[in-house]
Amino acid sequence: MSELALPVRGTTSPRADADLGGTTVVDAGFVVRSPAAMVALVGARVSESSLIQRHERGDFGDIPDADARRNWLALASGRPVRSVYRLASGARIEVVTDPRDQMTQLSLQGVD
Repeated sequence: MSELALPVRGTTSPRADADLGGTTVVDAGFVVRSPAAMVALVGARVSESSLIQRHERGDFGDIPDADARRNWLALASGRPVRSVYRLASGARIEVVTDPRDQMTQLSLQGVD
């Protein structure tokens, strides 16, 4: 599987967020995208940056509560944090940040 690796930093500009007050809780760092994820995002007319911003603010998307709790614990201990966002097409984009590597991976669930 080939991946597109572009040196794009995650945004630190907070957007209004009622739950977190717009606070950035994880820095996306270097972002790596799979081609399948990019095709799904373009097809759904969803910007990658909108998902990265949600992820950085602690909006982990469509994951079970137990996984969200694990993410909060992971943030405190420097372990990887995972989000999943369902697109209108039904495709699911997974976003995983490993703060130790300062890197985030976007992939299409079920394909990558």
